[in-house]
Amino acid sequence: MKKFNIAVMLIWAISVAQAQQVITFSSEAGASVHSLAEMEYDSLDYSFMECLYNYEFVTDTTGGFNLTEMSTSQNDDDIHVNPKYRTDRMILQIGKQTSKFYSYTSLQKDSIVAECTSLDEIQLIAAKLVKVATFEVFKTSDGILTYTDEVSSDIFRYEEKIPDINWKIKPEYKDIAGYTCQKATCSFRGREYVAWFSREVPVNNGPWKFQGLPGLIMEIEDTQHHYRFVMVGISKVNRPIQIAKRQYIDTSLKKYLKTLRMATEDPIGFMRAAGININVTTPDGTPYEPEIQPLKYGFIESALK
Repeated sequence: MKKFNIAVMLIWAISVAQAQQVITFSSEAGASVHSLAEMEYDSLDYSFMECLYNYEFVTDTTGGFNLTEMSTSQNDDDIHVNPKYRTDRMILQIGKQTSKFYSYTSLQKDSIVAECTSLDEIQLIAAKLVKVATFEVFKTSDGILTYTDEVSSDIFRYEEKIPDINWKIKPEYKDIAGYTCQKATCSFRGREYVAWFSREVPVNNGPWKFQGLPGLIMEIEDTQHHYRFVMVGISKVNRPIQIAKRQYIDTSLKKYLKTLRMATEDPIGFMRAAGININVTTPDGTPYEPEIQPLKYGFIESALK
């Protein structure tokens, strides 16, 4: 029987609680906490710069809901509990040969767990530091992009050439985090984007898969206002850029997106197919089989050639 990722379990537990369902897992969940403490890594490079971004995205676009609507909310509490909206703090580590973009929670968790002295401490940390973005994006100076993501109990990985994005630079400027930024636009895999980059930071990089401008990308958002990355800070550091030694399932971008859709629309069925024994009941103990829920939003890569 497969070991179930405790962070994913917590996320699903929260979502099903809202739907008045009770899920019982029969798996070696405790073993995943051990693996968190025993995780080994390969060092790929050392970062000379680290950039923090806010990552925001919409998980239900029905009725025209978008990030602009969230931005005009007068209540921060409403923003953070809105079921149509998700956000995470991300970190971009930039080295001479490699960069890594991933959830800042992962970096925090690894640092704290390294100082833990007991399994109870580790389990407490795992429960509190639950990341929203489970993907990691590695870009190398030889033009290869490696993408990993946790989908249910598995870790998928695929490689592709770093995308050649056809940017159009515009004579418009604004200030972001104290840097003068210039506007650029592009069309990328089904979405139109508006980006702001700074020549004051002459680094050919940016959040997620974005790069290719004569300066660091400080902000980028699609014109439908469904996905947005915004810079919140830059620091100079000397920290290893690492990739975890895990049992990856190597795949392609198209196959990964198909798998992600299946896991999103029918998470219970997907986990059962992976060998995880799950019982679903109503609060009074009556057996219950959740219906497949069609995807209510488009993935950030909505069109592939």
